[in-house]
Amino acid sequence: MDGFPNVFNECECKSKSDPDKSVRIKIQEVPEDMHEQVVEFMVNYFLPDEPLARSINMIGEEVSVQTYKQILLLVLKQNLSLVALSEDGQLIGVLLFTVFSNGDAKPPQLPGVALEKMRKLFDEIKTEDIIAALGTDQHLQDMGICVHPEYRGWGIGEAMLRAGNDLGALILGLEPS
Repeated sequence: MDGFPNVFNECECKSKSDPDKSVRIKIQEVPEDMHEQVVEFMVNYFLPDEPLARSINMIGEEVSVQTYKQILLLVLKQNLSLVALSEDGQLIGVLLFTVFSNGDAKPPQLPGVALEKMRKLFDEIKTEDIIAALGTDQHLQDMGICVHPEYRGWGIGEAMLRAGNDLGALILGLEPS
C-alpha cells in the first residue's frame, strides 16, 4: 500500500480535568513493527476494563488471553487498525477494525473457556441482519478501542473514531453509518 502507514489526523488533545495539560497526537495505521506492542497494550489496558471481558474474567484465564492475542495479531495483519501516538512515539490509543461481509462463516470454537463464552454471545448477534440494515454487503467492525488510562477523557478516542471513518472510506470505499 502506497504511503503506509497513512496518517489520518494530527491534533492536540487536552485533559478535561486539567486544561493546562495537553498532548499532540498522530493517528495512523499500525505498522507491522508495532503489532506486538499493540497486542500487549490491549491485554494490559483493554481487557481489564472492557465490561464483557471483565464479567467473564477473561484476563484471569491464560488460555483465553493467549488465544485473544493470536486473534489480535490476525486482525492487525489486515492493516485496518489505527494507533494514536504522541510526538515522542508513545502509544496512547488503539482502534482495531476488521471487515464483516455477508456470507462470512461463523468463527469456530475457540480455545479458552472465557473466550468461548464471548464467541457464543457474538454468535447470537445476527451480523448479516446488521449489514443488510446498513444497505451494504460489508462493514468495518470495531474490534476494540482503548486509550491509555493516563489520557482517558482527553478526546483521543473520539478523534480515533473519526479517523476510523476516514480509514473505511479510503481503504474500503465504505461510507460512515
